[in-house]
Amino acid sequence: QSYAAEEKSLWEDFRHGLILGTAEFVERIKSRYVSVKPDREVPQQKGMVGMVDADQYLIMACTVLGRDLDRFREMGRLYGDEREDRDLLVYNLWEKRVFTNEEIGELFGVSYSAVSHIVKRVRGKLREDRGWQRKRDSINSQIKT
Repeated sequence: QSYAAEEKSLWEDFRHGLILGTAEFVERIKSRYVSVKPDREVPQQKGMVGMVDADQYLIMACTVLGRDLDRFREMGRLYGDEREDRDLLVYNLWEKRVFTNEEIGELFGVSYSAVSHIVKRVRGKLREDRGWQRKRDSINSQIKT
């Protein structure tokens, strides 16, 4: 189009469809017609399946962990078990592939580069430490996203 000096059509960018309705209606459509695991050949499914309300997810995950979400958001630097739990939540959001590092960082009051470092550290811990794996599995099994 650019070399032919053609105008771009609005409909060419319309790729993922449009659903008009409430959030409950969209969830009902999603649960009925979209498989739990998106097909690799259909990138639009990845977007639909991956729709996650970050705040709702974090509230539920903090309840599972027995933590205060506001503390994670207000405290810049955490230590010990608090840091491990916060880092695991950061990793879980990152793993959903729905949010950018910058968006995740804003949720926790850290920079996007800190999110990258956290993800790298947690990925290593999950490979080595069975306790981390159990904690992640516990969160994921109790929260439907």
